[in-house]
Amino acid sequence: MNLMIIEKLDKARVLISLGIKDMDTYAINIDKLNLKEKDTKETLRDLLKLALERVGISAQNRAVLIEAM
Repeated sequence: MNLMIIEKLDKARVLISLGIKDMDTYAINIDKLNLKEKDTKETLRDLLKLALERVGISAQNRAVLIEAM
């Protein structure tokens, strides 16, 4: 998969799927993804902001489930 996909699943859920190029752009390495690190948090905020812009779903004041494969 080479392109980022942001898909609204329902009124409260969004799927964000990153391709290899996206992971390079955001400097994401699945083996080093750590939610305690500032850079990881900023990247996730950027991706959630994109989801809001593209499909209108906000993570503001909501629990966020992150699944990495």
